Amino acid sequence: MPEAKDTPETLGQSGVIKIGASGLPVSASPVNQTPPATNIPVTPAPTVSPSESVTPKENPAPKMAQDIPGVGLPTTPVKPPDIYAMPKEFQHHNRVAGGNSRLMGALVVLGSLVFLIVIGGGFFMYIFNPGLLSTLTGQFIGGNVALIPPQETTLIATATTPTITQTPTTTPAIAPTETPQVVYFNFLKELSAINTFEDYYILVSKYGNARKISAVESERLLAETTSETDKASVKAIKEKAPGITSSAEAGAIKEDVTDQSALLYITLANNKATGTIAFTLENNVWKIGDENWPLMSATPATIQYTMGEDRDGDGLLDKEEDLLGSNKDSTDSDGDGYGDLAETLNLYNPAGKNKLVDNTSIKSYLPEDKSFSLFYPSKWTRTFNSKDQSVIFRSTDDHFIQLMIENNDKQATLDDYVKDMLKITTIKDSLRRTGDAWRGVITEDGLQIYIMDSKSQKIYILRYSPSENNVLEYPNIFQTMIKSLVIKK
Repeated sequence: MPEAKDTPETLGQSGVIKIGASGLPVSASPVNQTPPATNIPVTPAPTVSPSESVTPKENPAPKMAQDIPGVGLPTTPVKPPDIYAMPKEFQHHNRVAGGNSRLMGALVVLGSLVFLIVIGGGFFMYIFNPGLLSTLTGQFIGGNVALIPPQETTLIATATTPTITQTPTTTPAIAPTETPQVVYFNFLKELSAINTFEDYYILVSKYGNARKISAVESERLLAETTSETDKASVKAIKEKAPGITSSAEAGAIKEDVTDQSALLYITLANNKATGTIAFTLENNVWKIGDENWPLMSATPATIQYTMGEDRDGDGLLDKEEDLLGSNKDSTDSDGDGYGDLAETLNLYNPAGKNKLVDNTSIKSYLPEDKSFSLFYPSKWTRTFNSKDQSVIFRSTDDHFIQLMIENNDKQATLDDYVKDMLKITTIKDSLRRTGDAWRGVITEDGLQIYIMDSKSQKIYILRYSPSENNVLEYPNIFQTMIKSLVIKK
C-alpha cells in the first residue's frame, strides 16, 4: 500500500486521509506489471485507434498509469469505495485516540473526592472545633501557634460580668426632702385657710396622690353647683379634718415607711381618736392618699345642743314637718289616728297614706355594689367620697348626716369595737338597736350610732352634725335613716 503522503488527496482537519481507489494499482491479468510512480503524468501513445475520438479539454488533468490504454483495465468507469486511514504520526501523538482514557478519568474523579473531603473536614472543624483546626494548621505549616484554651476565655468573660451588673446597685437612693408627717401638717395648715371648693381642689392637686385628685375631681361639679353647695362642701371638708395644724397640737404620732408607701398614725390629744393617713411616693415626693378618722365627733357630750321649734308639740320639729309636707299645727296631719312622730319613726307617711318611701320628699339610697340601702330626704344633696367609702347627705341649711363604712379587719365584736372607740367600759341596754341584718349601739346624745352586719365583716357609722348654731333641726330624720338601713345578707 502506498503511504498517505504519495496520494493526490489532501489532509483533512480531523487528521484522517481520504484515499480514492484510483490511487491504487490494479492488475487486469496475471502478468506482473510495474506501475509507474504515483502522481507522475503519462504521455499517451502517438497512435490511437480510428474509432476512438479524443475531445480536447482545457488544462487536462494529468493521467495516472491506470488510465493508459492497453493495460487491461475495463473501459467502463466504476466508482471506487472510499477508504479512511489514520496517519501514523497522529496515532503516536494523540493520547485520546491512542491512550487509556478510562484510567485518566478515574484519577480525576478520585482527586476531586479527596479535595472535597479535605475542604469539608476543614469547614466542620472551623465551626465546631476551631482550636483543633488551628493546631493542625500550625503543625502542617511548621509554625508554633500559641492558643488560649476555651475554658480560660469563658472564665475571663464570667469574671468581668458582675462588675457591670453590680454598678447600678451601688448608687445610693435619694431620700425625699420631706417626711410624710411634714407633708400632712403642711396640708392641714393650708386647708384651714381655704374658702371655696376650687381652693380645696388646688390644694389636693398639690399634696394629693393621683387617686385622691381623681376623687376630688368627681365631687367638683356637684360641690360648685351653687354658692350654697360650695360653701357647705368646704365646711364639711374642714369638719372632717382633725382640726390641728401642727405636730405640737397632736398627741402620739407614728410613721410606718416602706420603699414606695407609708402610713401615718396620729392620735388626737383631746379625744384620743386615732387617724390613719396613707401616702404614696410619686417623683420622690410623698403624696397624701386615703384618710380615715372614725371618731371626729367623739366629743358631743361637751357641746350643748338645743332642739329646734315644734309648734304643735308632737315631737316632730317644724323643719322636719316642712320637709315631709305634714301640718306643723296638727299632731295627726293625715287624720288616720296615728301621731305624726310615731308614723315617721316607724317608716310611715305622716302626710298621707302608705309608707314613708311613698312620700315624694323621701328617696332610697342604693350604692353601686348594692350592699345596703337607706332613706334620705330627696331635697338634700348627696356627696359620695370613694376614698373612705363615706356618703354625706346635706340639707340646705348646712346640717348633714354622714355614713362611713369600715372593714372589721380585727374581727372584733360590736361591744369591743364600741368600747374601744368611746373609751367606755360598759354599754347600757337602752342604747342598743337592731335592724334588718344588723346590730348597733347609739351614743347617749343620739347623734351617732355604730352598726355591725350579721357577718361581722363591716362597721357602719352614722353621724348627725347640726349647723354652727348647734340647734338640732333634724334629729327624727336621723332616726328614720337609721331605722331604714337594710344590709344585704
